[in-house]
Amino acid sequence: GGNFGIGEIPSLQIKLNEKTSSEDVILSEPLEVSIIAMLDGEIIDFDSSNITVYNHGSIAPQLEKSENTYTIPNGWPKDEIYQFVVSVVYEWITYTETFTVYFENEL
Repeated sequence: GGNFGIGEIPSLQIKLNEKTSSEDVILSEPLEVSIIAMLDGEIIDFDSSNITVYNHGSIAPQLEKSENTYTIPNGWPKDEIYQFVVSVVYEWITYTETFTVYFENEL
């Protein structure tokens, strides 16, 4: 026994501003990120999403959310590296990926 059918869980890829989690996401104004989910190379609709942001190990304030686009509130430090833990729920399974996001300090 012990076979839980792991192979049946679809391989879902999360993208943040069209970047994969292995790429750096660099933001300048407006500080917005949008989530898409891909399954077998196709963009899919998913049930819900959430982003938790970490900065130096601390959880940052909630982002403002509209559909699958999130806006970073004014006042967050620029020239900082943030960890965006992005969760997507698709067919009752939660997929999570962590993205490195850098806020550019514009000249």
